[in-house]
Amino acid sequence: MGGGKWEGLIFGTGTGEPDVVTLLMLRMSGLGGLYTELALPADYVEAIKNAVAAPDFKTKQKWAWEVQKLMVDKYCNQIMLCSNMGNAVLRPYVKDSGWFEFIHNGSWTPEDAWLER
Repeated sequence: MGGGKWEGLIFGTGTGEPDVVTLLMLRMSGLGGLYTELALPADYVEAIKNAVAAPDFKTKQKWAWEVQKLMVDKYCNQIMLCSNMGNAVLRPYVKDSGWFEFIHNGSWTPEDAWLER
C-alpha cells in the first residue's frame, strides 16, 4: 500500500460503501487505488473502467460482476475468506429498499425504494 513493496497476503475488511464499483475503483484498480502493487491485467482494468462508465444499472452490474469474476476466479487478486452478516429492521411500509437483501455484490439499488401509503 502507498507505493511500498510487499509480498504475500494483505488483510482487508469490509466497508459501508453501498456501491461495489466505487469500492473496486478505490481499492483494487491500480488507478489511484490503495493497493498499487496488484497484478493488474489489461482485461481487469478495462472491466473496472467499463463499470465506472456504465450508463445504467444493468450495464454497471454486468461489468461489476465481470470485475469480481476476474479478480477472484481468474487472477486470484482477492480471496473471500468470510462474509459478515448483519441485521436490519424496516417498517412494513418500506418497500424494495434492498437493504440487507444482498451484501457487497453491487445489487443494492436505493433509488428503487418507496413507501407504501
